[in-house]
Amino acid sequence: MPVLKLKKVIEYCSYDVVFFIFICLIIFLLNLIPDYSRNYFDSYIQGIIQILVLILLNGYGMVIAHDRINHGYRLPKIIPGDVINLGVKSTFVYGIFVSLQTAILYLTAYAFDLPIFDLHHLLLNFNETIDMFFANSPEYMLMFIFVGGLVFYFTTFFAEISLARLADTKKFFAAFDFMAIWRSIKIFGFRKYVLDYTSLIVAIVVLTLLQSVNLLPDILLDNLWR
Repeated sequence: MPVLKLKKVIEYCSYDVVFFIFICLIIFLLNLIPDYSRNYFDSYIQGIIQILVLILLNGYGMVIAHDRINHGYRLPKIIPGDVINLGVKSTFVYGIFVSLQTAILYLTAYAFDLPIFDLHHLLLNFNETIDMFFANSPEYMLMFIFVGGLVFYFTTFFAEISLARLADTKKFFAAFDFMAIWRSIKIFGFRKYVLDYTSLIVAIVVLTLLQSVNLLPDILLDNLWR
């Protein structure tokens, strides 16, 4: 099944190779903009630039999702109105789920008297995470990781189904039809999602280890994560 999915992704992206390279170049440049803006702008302007870049990246990702849901066979054209519209809506929707996830993790860490860290930090700063594990109570760290993992998987899965509904309908409030989202989760299967997402996380951990021994540039993994 993963091989079949990969084959479909390759076919979809390679239908027009020139356009695919063009899209990759744009995405790469957009990811570089926030980093280089630190040298020329204050923190307020940097924040605005990061939000604009996020809206554009999310927007085109949602356009692709809408195209695939409607059985598209090639990367869709860049239509600024659609990209911005879906980008703003999806960024807001995802922001709500991230805020909820962060709040629950904060309360959990506070209850165990542990420093706050999220999955992004855990995976991309693997050596630091290991040091933190032994610097605190191992029992509390294991409990926090277990609870945090459940929170991460559940909220992320819910967010992805919510964003899929937004991409399908292009309607903001469709992303918060929780009864319909729950029905979709039961159809898709939470166990299948956990297995697929865990394989992705393992891949990121491997890339992180390669980065830690200087076999991969730092910026590559950061851009892949985004």
